[in-house]
Amino acid sequence: MTEIQRSGRKIVDARVRLPVELRPPTDEPEGLFDQYDAVLNTGATRDKTLEDLIADMDGAGVGRALVHAEWEYPTDTDALNEAVAQLVADNERFVGVGTIAMPPRYPTRAVQQVKQASASGLVGISIQPAFADLDMDDRWLYPVYAECEELELTMCVHTGVNYSPEHRMDHEAPHRLDRIAGDFPGLRIVACHAGWPYVTQMVAIARRHTNVYLEFGGLAPKYVDAPDSGWAPLRRMMRNLLRGQILFGTDWPVMSQDPVLGQWEAMDLSEDVLEQLCSVNVAKAFRLDHG
Repeated sequence: MTEIQRSGRKIVDARVRLPVELRPPTDEPEGLFDQYDAVLNTGATRDKTLEDLIADMDGAGVGRALVHAEWEYPTDTDALNEAVAQLVADNERFVGVGTIAMPPRYPTRAVQQVKQASASGLVGISIQPAFADLDMDDRWLYPVYAECEELELTMCVHTGVNYSPEHRMDHEAPHRLDRIAGDFPGLRIVACHAGWPYVTQMVAIARRHTNVYLEFGGLAPKYVDAPDSGWAPLRRMMRNLLRGQILFGTDWPVMSQDPVLGQWEAMDLSEDVLEQLCSVNVAKAFRLDHG
């Protein structure tokens, strides 16, 4: 693969979404994303293509990206995982993260999907428990965590705010990660969206558990840098104590990569911290070859 860099730095986006054109056909519940469209303007970007993604990566100097399959409503998750695996097989710039079918399926079925994801070359499993009205530390998910730990797959869990009024934020409050990280010390856990607005809680958990990583997909770094945005404890610690646990991500197409990287670069971060954020920590969290 041709080496792509930005300002002499390797860049890996820890979180992009599978382009809609590659997803299996499904019936999206009416109005499901109305609030997301209102808050994040996702309706304007949802239909971006694989060609758009590659163009964004090239323009921003992003060499690789982790493509996440995501369960947000009943869909054929086997087909979704297969689509991610096929993209990875077709293009070496992408690394795949699968998902599982959430309740009312049985835990045994979910474990089978984890095994199949691993066999297909995917490096992690991504879940959003609130969309299934499930606490992230619910016993239903424990067999999944155990299997991911056994197979050395990284567990990506949505944390913090969601913009769907029907699904409680508390399902994904970061304090629930404390139990998971403690019960599965060998499981690498990525807290997607870094737990805002529970920032102080998220910082404490990351300090307690070095197997927890904080990923900033879907967040504008300029707000992380703003003094009155609620991010202050994490903003301070990412420069030192937590610099080995922070991950650059965009949640593309929610956000394009070049402006997000520009905002990170505009912050008062050392070159070492930027390198950790943009590639070193992503490689560590997902057991990738950093070379």
